[in-house]
Amino acid sequence: MPVDDNQHPEDEIPSDHFEGPPSAEEAAAWRSAAKVGNTDAMYNMGILCYQQGQLVGSDSAETWWIRAAKEDHAEAQMNLGLLRYEQDRILGDDSAESWWRSAADNGSADAACNLGAVRQAQERYRGDDSAEYWWTRAANDGNTDAVYNLQVLNEEHPTTTASVQLKPRQQQP
Repeated sequence: MPVDDNQHPEDEIPSDHFEGPPSAEEAAAWRSAAKVGNTDAMYNMGILCYQQGQLVGSDSAETWWIRAAKEDHAEAQMNLGLLRYEQDRILGDDSAESWWRSAADNGSADAACNLGAVRQAQERYRGDDSAEYWWTRAANDGNTDAVYNLQVLNEEHPTTTASVQLKPRQQQP
């Protein structure tokens, strides 16, 4: 992709939503833009590396997504969480949970839905930082999976409200 003297390589990056492999020119543009700090290009490089099977190590999906995730790129945080999940690194520092929490805090309804699934697996159904909490948050942001998950949660673990029976007051003589 030609760049005139008044443009910078990062100004010429293709969309971060692509199908199939990018052209050699698009990949070169992403790499150039990523190297100078463009987070969308870093995210794209992560996807490209992932599609090519380069999951960890130098010049991998992991390294590019970490760079973008540390700059609060929600999709990179989401994908890094998925990568950690695939590595069976679900809880703790630098885990699926920690990256999905960051992504959810940056507006990712998918990450919030995934956190709900983690909480469900922990049998933390209701309350603060529970499956219900995260799925409600995701559902409010339009995630249809979270809406369904809430319906199933309410069927399988209905909320119960105990009715309090007051005893009649005894009359004193």
